[in-house]
Amino acid sequence: MTDTEDRLRAALAEYDTAAPGLSAVTAGIEVGIRRRRQRRWAAIGTTLATVAAIAVTVPLHLGIDRDRAPGHPTRGAAAAATTATLNRPIDYAPTWLPDGATEAERVVNEGTTATARVFTVGQWIKVANSPARADLTNRSYEKVPVDGRIGIGLPVADGYELQLPWRSGRWLTVTIRKSTTARPDAIRIAASVRTIAPMSLTIPVNCTAQLCSGPRIASILGGPRAWQATVDQGSVHFVLSNNYSSPPAPDWRWTQVVHGDPAQLARGRLTIDLGAGRQLTVTGRDNRTLTADQLLQAANSAWPVTSPDYSWLATRP
Repeated sequence: MTDTEDRLRAALAEYDTAAPGLSAVTAGIEVGIRRRRQRRWAAIGTTLATVAAIAVTVPLHLGIDRDRAPGHPTRGAAAAATTATLNRPIDYAPTWLPDGATEAERVVNEGTTATARVFTVGQWIKVANSPARADLTNRSYEKVPVDGRIGIGLPVADGYELQLPWRSGRWLTVTIRKSTTARPDAIRIAASVRTIAPMSLTIPVNCTAQLCSGPRIASILGGPRAWQATVDQGSVHFVLSNNYSSPPAPDWRWTQVVHGDPAQLARGRLTIDLGAGRQLTVTGRDNRTLTADQLLQAANSAWPVTSPDYSWLATRP
């Protein structure tokens, strides 16, 4: 197995595909309300001189609050409505899945050209398209006939994996976990996969700084209203949560400002509160350590942070 294939598998295994509950969604809204109240009381308590200065900047302040309304991008995004599209589309879909299974994640690795789609319904189902099969050294496996082709079936933790030669130079892999019917379901799903019109994966964060140069690995998971985007670029690891978790409210430790939004630098991590339940974290990729200046450079270069349409989440293909 190659290092890049390892990286794709790690990206798929790292994130919980379960969508958050309603409390996670409302938490972000409460944070935004609390922040606006704090700013309002702070303005009342200022001196007359400060009030005069604030009067000049009121249009900008109001603009930030308006742009932070639910469903809208942050202030910087309005000035340059750009989104980044990965250069490796997903052009396949299973035509059979267990009843109730819906899509919970998509992953694209520009470096290896590998892609994956994840479906959940109690069990976890991954359908991946990659340029090479997994290394079978010291692993027990069986040969499985699938629709006129011979695939390789092998047990994996809590499930079964089927690797099938597919298009020229490509392998189709179906992995199922948390299922008592993993083997027959994997065979049936693999036989049902068909080519479809290419679908591009749009990401909300795209860094253009030198330390972000190189192919990107991106994952979008969750639901259409509560999702998490993970993007690896060069030496930088970005995670944007959109109502996906309960973000902490900014306090006295949030001493940085990134494009008008409060930010905190702590333990090699830059956290930016975007308002309306949205939070961006920036760290070094694969345990790399980045300086505070590098983290701020990457975050500023990634602006604007957008809000793409992920209505395909929680639907059937």
